[in-house]
Amino acid sequence: MKKYKIIPSLLLLSIALTSCGEQTYPTESYFLESLYQENFRVLQLTDIHLGATAYLDEQEAFLNKVIEAAKPNYIVITGDSFMDSTTREVDFLYSYFDSLDLPWSIVWGNHDKQGWYAPSYVINELANYKNVVFLNYKDDDVYGDSNYVVNLKDGDKTVWRLIMIDSNSYYSDGSLEYTYDVIHENQVEWYKRVASYNNGSAIPSIAFMHIPLPEYLLAIQGANDGLYEYSGEVNESTWPGYTNTGLFAAIKEIGSTKGVFCGHDHINNIAVDYKDVILSYGVKSTNLIYHDNSMIGGQVITLPSDGSFGLENIERIFVSYEK
Repeated sequence: MKKYKIIPSLLLLSIALTSCGEQTYPTESYFLESLYQENFRVLQLTDIHLGATAYLDEQEAFLNKVIEAAKPNYIVITGDSFMDSTTREVDFLYSYFDSLDLPWSIVWGNHDKQGWYAPSYVINELANYKNVVFLNYKDDDVYGDSNYVVNLKDGDKTVWRLIMIDSNSYYSDGSLEYTYDVIHENQVEWYKRVASYNNGSAIPSIAFMHIPLPEYLLAIQGANDGLYEYSGEVNESTWPGYTNTGLFAAIKEIGSTKGVFCGHDHINNIAVDYKDVILSYGVKSTNLIYHDNSMIGGQVITLPSDGSFGLENIERIFVSYEK
């Protein structure tokens, strides 16, 4: 079970350095591109939690098995890739993903900047890799450090959008106790702009973040009560941020986002069809820190060209460390 944490000084510095920004950038400047293929397979990896004591050869062998089973066209890592790490673990993981010769993207969790490096290291180091699809404006007026969109293109047509959102790290009410932060109000306004841009209501999208939205609690309770269809399992509490800032309401208002994918709660992998939006956990992607050995691997999200989307588009891949 997760509990509120007293944050070490290095992580407090990380929180302080999170970009609040001063400049408004044009909506279109947040868009990147990648090539679409029919029945596009996005592999979601989450909560890798590489730390200074990790055996990197063992983790590489495990990730190789996940990649082989998933056969992805694209990889998205939804936060907490690192925890109490050194630059060795960061360089290893970035080099590993880049060596796959696949496009890959990353959003931040609440632990990624918690390491034996400057908090900006995990962001700035991405510039050295050729296959990563990532964007961060240090001086923009959108809170967080991983808010961007990847348009999956077939010629001139955008077939799907992958919307990356930084769910941030920790929040304090002024005491020594911290709880989980949220997607801030200006990020919700940013989401509205990018999701609706260029007739975006006709362009289907899925969103990736680390910390679950508060609606996950309602979705899971409704699934337990037989109100909503679901797949997967719930084996621990759901731990959203400290308040509801309205992202799900914005998703319903725009109407183009078909699914939301998070990590954070390691032994939950449920996906619920909640009010016609799939709210889904990923699959914890290593055996580092707390986990269930039968529930580690990755999750494949298939995106067909007709824009249809449901629970049937989600495939969980469970992989063992055993040879």
